[in-house]
This record gives sequence, structure tokens and C-alpha cells, in this order.
Amino acid sequence: MEKPIFGYILGFVFSFVTIFEGMYVLSKLYPELFRPIPKSTPVLAMVDSLKLKNDSLGVIWEDTSSIGLEYVEAYKLDSLKSLYNEAVAELKRYKDSVLVLNKIINELKAEIREKNLIVERLQRQVLNQQDEKIKAMAKIYESMEPEAAARILESMPENEALQIILNMQRRQAAKILSEINTAKASKLSKLK
Repeated sequence: MEKPIFGYILGFVFSFVTIFEGMYVLSKLYPELFRPIPKSTPVLAMVDSLKLKNDSLGVIWEDTSSIGLEYVEAYKLDSLKSLYNEAVAELKRYKDSVLVLNKIINELKAEIREKNLIVERLQRQVLNQQDEKIKAMAKIYESMEPEAAARILESMPENEALQIILNMQRRQAAKILSEINTAKASKLSKLK
């Protein structure tokens, strides 16, 4: 019985040494075959010991001989995920800023509309007051002697004189125009 057990033990040891030696040779030729693909946290700890250089295209490794390519790829993937998350956070901040700015712009537009309405109302009031003033002046000139009213209207700016004449009764306006010198009367007739 001793011979078969010794043969089994010898066969097992020979097989173990052969397999172990084969794996050792293969691990030297193809190191990535026997290394597991790492998870994010161990990769970061492992990569800290490596020298990295940033380039415009991304991360370039100065020494990758100590770890397998899967570690490098996993680290690059983790780096890209981190950059993506940072970009998404930055975009969210910009979106929030844009929303706040749009709200401010809309509030300012509403305020401008309100102020424009106030300006329009005030302009109408000013025009109404000017019309009332012109009508009052026209009544005063109507009650004056045509010669005296003509002398005063001749010395006024043409637009003002025309507005006053247009607001008079036709007969009185005609009497006053007949007393104004012909050049000035002609200019007043041509104004619109």
C-alpha cells in the first residue's frame, strides 16, 4: 500500500510544481492575466504612488510597468466619472444662476412697463395742459383789437402763433391775419 500513496503524493507534487511554474512563467509574460480588475477605492490608493502628468488630452502615465493596464483604464474611467460629475454640478450652478437672472430681467421689464405707462400718462397731461394754455391764449387774443393781437403774434415763434390762430374763432382769426405782415401770414399759412 505504500507504493500507491507515494505515487499519488509524487504525482500531486509534480503536478503542483508544473502548474505553479507554468503560472509563474505566464504571469511574467502576460501580467494582466492574473490581476483582478480593481474597484474605484483601491485603485485610487494604488495610483497615488505613481507619477502622473496632466496633458491637454487627459492623464498621461509616466510609469505603468508596476500595474496592469486594467488598473490604468479603471483609474481613467474613475477620473472621467469625477470630471463628468464636476461638470454636471457646474452646469447646475450655471442653470440656477441663469434662472435667477431671468427672474430679475422679468421683474425689471415689468418695472420698465409700469414706468413707461407713467411717462405716457404724464406726457398726455402735459399735452392737455399745453392745449388748455393755447386755448386760453387764443381766447385772450380773440378779445383784443386785431392790430394789437397781430403785432404780438408777429413776434412769436411761428408754431406757437399758428397754434393760437387755429384755436380762435374763424372770423376773429381772419381779422388778425389780415393785420399781420404778408410774409409772416404766408409762412403761417404754409405750416402744418
